[in-house]
Amino acid sequence: MNRSCGLRTIVVSCSVPPAITGQAAVLGNLFFEASPENCLFITDDWGGPREGKLERASYKIINRPPASVITVEPGLHNRFKQTGHLLKAIKERADIIISAAREFKPDLMVACTGSVVDIPATAYAAARLRLPFFVYMFDDPVMQWSPGRLRKFAMVFERVWSKLVAGTIAPNEYLADKILQRQGRSPVVIRNAVDPNAFGKEEHQWNREGRAIRIVYTGSVYWAQADAIANLLRAIELEPGKYELHIYSAQNEAVLESLGLKSPHLFHHGFIIGEDIYKVQQQADVLFLPLTFSQSMRSVIETASPQKLGEYVASGTPILVHAPANSFVSQFFIRNNCGVAVTEPSAEPLLKALAYLSDERARDSIVQNARVVAVDFSREHAKAKFGQLLSASASTLT
Repeated sequence: MNRSCGLRTIVVSCSVPPAITGQAAVLGNLFFEASPENCLFITDDWGGPREGKLERASYKIINRPPASVITVEPGLHNRFKQTGHLLKAIKERADIIISAAREFKPDLMVACTGSVVDIPATAYAAARLRLPFFVYMFDDPVMQWSPGRLRKFAMVFERVWSKLVAGTIAPNEYLADKILQRQGRSPVVIRNAVDPNAFGKEEHQWNREGRAIRIVYTGSVYWAQADAIANLLRAIELEPGKYELHIYSAQNEAVLESLGLKSPHLFHHGFIIGEDIYKVQQQADVLFLPLTFSQSMRSVIETASPQKLGEYVASGTPILVHAPANSFVSQFFIRNNCGVAVTEPSAEPLLKALAYLSDERARDSIVQNARVVAVDFSREHAKAKFGQLLSASASTLT
């Protein structure tokens, strides 16, 4: 684990560093000072050996399809069949974890959300080995699954592992409150840690070249952002030539068009990582943080904590949020006055927000407030809280 804690740790996660997901990025920051002797990542990998493994960690790759891809065909027989597949997958995953643990000899285990089998499998393995285990909730472990069998399975599994877990971590208070209501215990809130390079070192300059205002979005584009991005494009088209939206994403233009995202004011760029993406964020005029207004996804969006949130507030660039009013993301920016949050799903309020951001005093105030809250997303702050939780909880159980 990180050296501030000094415990030998197994981390079970569907995404681990150096993958380009937000979950992997957080884990990479939390275990930045680990070594192969005190940190073992256990993960799925369909593509064979990983490239760019961290020298500071050991890896156990499980080359098997995750149980979450098992579909449910109509009929009672097929539902029982899927139940059997899931239980078998949990037992097989637990056996792999147990075997790895007997060789690695950890002091504790950490299971992450993202797979319907990882948490119950780790709970079973930890119970067998009489080790404390913790759950890191990057998302709601139940509500992240679509309504249906997988969500029901996750709910049943949660009732079991929640009685065995030594401690839980959530990235925001909204998710922590949901877990408290369901489990009767509140997770420790640790903001998603970001790389030190995400913190802008220079004063932000608005529209340096006197061109169209450059609005930037960095990250994946799918159902969770599409309608909110479409609203911004409609707003931009109300004043042609004044604003541009630049998207840096692994999804290509064909995918964006399939989501209804096509405009002469939309510019697509390939996905970039590391210091390059931080430079893009810091050099933008405005950073855009969208979340869907779909009623069917309310439970997921309400507690979501995108990794880019921390990167954005650290960047020193003004932030425009377009997300439902009851979401953690909107309330975070409203409460801290560290960005402009538009909570109505239409174009006109977005245009008014952009006009507000054209005022220098408003921008400076927002950026200064963002710099204050950005401290909670720093690598050192998150590592310290994480280490304190594991050390304190593990010491009472061993």
